[in-house]
Amino acid sequence: MDASFFKVHTPQENLDAARAQGRNEARVEAIVIVLEHRGIEVPLFVHQRIRHCAHSDLLRTRLTRALTAASAAEVIRSE
Repeated sequence: MDASFFKVHTPQENLDAARAQGRNEARVEAIVIVLEHRGIEVPLFVHQRIRHCAHSDLLRTRLTRALTAASAAEVIRSE
């Protein structure tokens, strides 16, 4: 059994994790808002791929792409 399941997290670790999650959620929302504001339709599969991404660096890259992408699919293209 994985012993990490039993690890007790400090309040600071919990706070840091919550902040990171909040930043990621804000980036996801920003990506969708930028695309919609630019008049780019965001298909459901793109929206789901963006929403389920938990990597802050990748979300930052996708947000940057959303500023100039010609389509929503361009935002989630492979690196």
